[in-house]
Amino acid sequence: SSSVFLLSQIALAGPHTAQRIALLDGLTGACAACSSANADATLTVNTALLINNLAALGGEEAVRALTADDALMRNLTRLLDSAQDAPTLQRLTGVFNHLSRSEDSAKCLHRLGIMPALRRVTQRPHVSGSVEAHEAYVGLASMAMANIAVRQEHQAPELPAQDKPAIK
Repeated sequence: SSSVFLLSQIALAGPHTAQRIALLDGLTGACAACSSANADATLTVNTALLINNLAALGGEEAVRALTADDALMRNLTRLLDSAQDAPTLQRLTGVFNHLSRSEDSAKCLHRLGIMPALRRVTQRPHVSGSVEAHEAYVGLASMAMANIAVRQEHQAPELPAQDKPAIK
């Protein structure tokens, strides 16, 4: 847990460092293991912090590498559903907010079904923590949903041609 926390702090050295960490061979697999259902709670929170810092600073290449690991994204989604306190929800929704900023990663998150989990977070009653932390995680979840929604391919429906002009 301490080593994951330390790595999360090293990522704050800057974009180049965060990107290099995110692209390390085996990092996402290790993070998936550290965020699994049977992992220690402190380890999972520190892993979320690491992913958050890498996604915030590492740029699009780092974000793509992180979201490409389906197991990691599913574990973080499960944590989002199971977290019971506002500070943890704030950290996790911050992760998804950062990850949703890239078009490729937003499509990946949508494919993995993150939207319903984010929606559930915004509607969850009785979460311990301050009003400010509650407002923060609801805001971050809402921004992540907006980022994901706006990056989906929407096609306008084809309307039948009319013989009459619409404007006279």
